[in-house]
Amino acid sequence: MNLEDIFNINNIIEDLDKKITIKEIKRKGRNKTIMSGICTYSELNNDTVIKNIVKDIKTKHGCSSSIEKDSTGTFITFHGNQKTNIINYFKIKYPQIVISV
Repeated sequence: MNLEDIFNINNIIEDLDKKITIKEIKRKGRNKTIMSGICTYSELNNDTVIKNIVKDIKTKHGCSSSIEKDSTGTFITFHGNQKTNIINYFKIKYPQIVISV
């Protein structure tokens, strides 16, 4: 095993860690859709890009949302059941991104 193989293995491991997770929860009797892991992709790890994604989804599907940041990353909360809308948006706009439900 040479250095090139080791770097290829590291790149594969980094790619496996990249995924956006979408889950639906119910808070106070209302449905919420939470999206996390968006900052694992370097092309999406920018406040302006994240805000544009949220704005596109909000205007297209008529929902409200909030962006929260903590030590583990950025979480986007959409009001209502928006899971299929988010998945379809990323399939069209960013087909290379892996989404986990």
